Amino acid sequence: MAYRKNMRNASETAAVLGVSPWMTPYQLWLHKTGRTESKATAAMQHGTDMEPAARAAYEAETGSIMQPLVLQDGDYSASLDGMDLDGQLIVEIKCPFRTQDSELWRQVKAGQVPDHYAAQIQHQLMVSGAKLAHLYVFDGTQGLPRVIKVQHFIP
Repeated sequence: MAYRKNMRNASETAAVLGVSPWMTPYQLWLHKTGRTESKATAAMQHGTDMEPAARAAYEAETGSIMQPLVLQDGDYSASLDGMDLDGQLIVEIKCPFRTQDSELWRQVKAGQVPDHYAAQIQHQLMVSGAKLAHLYVFDGTQGLPRVIKVQHFIP
């Protein structure tokens, strides 16, 4: 926990940029300075619990072996859901609590990547040096991969 408080984490990038639906830049500052504590929600716990099964499903669909790991570049940190063995591809896994009834599922199925996730993934690409990222949205039985290329930037 102390490590995360001292780093600029990929999961916080959307809040820094003011595009997070869950946290304002001010709320992030309160958290980073220890003025407030954040607690895992049921949806967050669901995603954590589902991630190993989602990664296995992604690997089965794509044939890529993905290793979860935490990387650091200076003050910047990224907790990757997976990186391939040659370090050129990363995957960001989302397991929406409402599965296929979620707004995220609908957006990704339509080929859209929400800005707050695109910001997180750009941060991960920067820290990892990977050339390509997949956003993989998993409902417990099937997933929707979408590609985000390095040249994709938040408007």
